Amino acid sequence: MLRIYMDSGACDVFNLDEVSGDEFENKNIVLGCGKHQLYMYERSVVMGPIPFWKIILLKDSMTFVIISETIAANENEERCSRFPIVLDGDRRRVFKLQDNHDIIVYDGENNCWNTYPPSSDTPTDVSISETYGRTVHRMGAIESPLTFYVSDDICIAKIFRQAYHSFYHIIFDDERKVYRVIPAGKYRLPMHIQLRFYGVCSKTQFAFICSTGVAFVPLEPATLRQLSFLAVQRQHCKIIGGIWRGGISEEMIKATCAYSATRQLL
Repeated sequence: MLRIYMDSGACDVFNLDEVSGDEFENKNIVLGCGKHQLYMYERSVVMGPIPFWKIILLKDSMTFVIISETIAANENEERCSRFPIVLDGDRRRVFKLQDNHDIIVYDGENNCWNTYPPSSDTPTDVSISETYGRTVHRMGAIESPLTFYVSDDICIAKIFRQAYHSFYHIIFDDERKVYRVIPAGKYRLPMHIQLRFYGVCSKTQFAFICSTGVAFVPLEPATLRQLSFLAVQRQHCKIIGGIWRGGISEEMIKATCAYSATRQLL
């Protein structure tokens, strides 16, 4: 495992400890990174205990070990509880969407599940296709227009329907134990972008990353600073086949404006 320092480009190499490693034989394991902790979990189990591991880096031996911290099953779990999504790997905060549109959230600090029903102003038109196994419930081929994306405790739901991608902010109210769904935009994209892509989200935008380029869609109204930056890019870009090519870097804009401060433009 490599730990890369983004500022300098230097890296540290951690070798797998001899007592760990069997977990990598499972092809459904997902590796995640929180603010302070590396973790792995079994993404395809949607009923029963959720295998979860923390990865500990040992500086003395420059090795890493994998420690199991399985998330217990919900005692009152509904039959069609859906696949797990990790909200915060540092705190083992996980949620699952149920057939009755409730969301159950695992509290890793108290090791218990809490039920969050939708608030009164939340739409509940969601669906997904599932398959069952003998001992656990796993996702086979997912045939669903609904997908969740999580980044830094921010949860975005995307629904693809009638050639449009609709985005929603999922807000968890921990005091009232309810969740809200707030519309965040609806967009239609070229086929070469949406045919096969890797999605990444932040609070303000969603990125479709594919082999032909990257498409950004806003999830909140753009700031004046962002609009100004976009206007400058329009003057230096060429649109070929619906793809923006060229452009001007942030450092070049700073030089043009004689801007010498270290603060970023965006």
